[in-house]
Amino acid sequence: MKVTFALWDLGRTGGARVIFEVANRLARKGYDVSIVGLRGMPYWFQLHVPCTKAYDLSGMPDWVARYLPHRIRSSALAGASGCLCWRHQCRILAKNLPKSDISVATYFLTAFSVAMANRGIPFYYVQHYEPIFFSDTKFAKLAVATYNLPMNFLVVSRWLQDVLKERFDKQSTLVGNGVDHTIFNPSAPRVMLRKKPDEIIVMSFLRGMWWKGDNEFLLAVKEVATQLSNVRFILIGRRALLGHFQKLIPDIRGIPITIFEEPTDRQLSSVYASSDIFVSSSWYEGFSLPPLEAMACGTPVITTDSLGVRDYVVHEKNAIVVPPKQPSILARAIIQLIKDDQLRKELSKNGLDTAKKFSFDKVAEKVERAFLDAMS
Repeated sequence: MKVTFALWDLGRTGGARVIFEVANRLARKGYDVSIVGLRGMPYWFQLHVPCTKAYDLSGMPDWVARYLPHRIRSSALAGASGCLCWRHQCRILAKNLPKSDISVATYFLTAFSVAMANRGIPFYYVQHYEPIFFSDTKFAKLAVATYNLPMNFLVVSRWLQDVLKERFDKQSTLVGNGVDHTIFNPSAPRVMLRKKPDEIIVMSFLRGMWWKGDNEFLLAVKEVATQLSNVRFILIGRRALLGHFQKLIPDIRGIPITIFEEPTDRQLSSVYASSDIFVSSSWYEGFSLPPLEAMACGTPVITTDSLGVRDYVVHEKNAIVVPPKQPSILARAIIQLIKDDQLRKELSKNGLDTAKKFSFDKVAEKVERAFLDAMS
């Protein structure tokens, strides 16, 4: 069986990670698996399947194609201006999809590409309800339209399964999500995050997308810092983005914040394992891998009720769950957990037990079963 995954972006995202993990495992099972991406580079992941870039530089002068930095070339796609409409980008991706038994869309625009290409049984691997991303109603309507395409749907959470059933009357296969326990585990090497012996380390991500709740998290940081002086905040993200928020919220400038830019998976695992608390502040998540990765490393978790997390979090059993968009409530939860050593120990233990139930091996088995059912 030949399987092709169509990705819009091969860059470092949680969605790409999931596809890469599944693709590697299907290849290990003996399937002929390939990935076609429109832009970005999969340099950050050990990918064991062929990966093709579908962008087209044929419209550029030779000297432009040769000397433009790769990052710019990969997003330019075609034409000297590099400003092509989404329709043409979908066509480029469709044109580069090989003949396969199974063709898998992984994002709403790639769903159009897979439908256009008509090269194999079409699947749509849904990792989020994407219409909520767009303030532009045109793109929101396009995203909605993809859920009405004649495809086989795979979803990563019960929330997404319910959305497809209730809003579009679509049946879907729940494949869930997983963790690579060879990397994310409590035995990860510790790193020195504390500048003072008694500091409590609170870790989170800084993403730059409004629905990730960066602003709410930093407002909570400001509130925590006014009440406790022994807390250091560790952020995974870009320094430039932190600088942007420091201009918006000047009061956070003097707060002890350490930022890590683009850590490897093993470095990320070490930061999880070396932190006392992990915080996720998203408004919406199709599933949300970071809280589960933190649990796998033995780190107590505070998360907003971002819908996808309901598949694995239970309030005050394996995590503290707070409503999204409420920085004051989030701050109170952080302070509560900092002060309650026993609760941190309970959440750590129960989180570890929870994470053990989730693996990409199980996900790949469910995806394989869905493909074989469609083939038969």
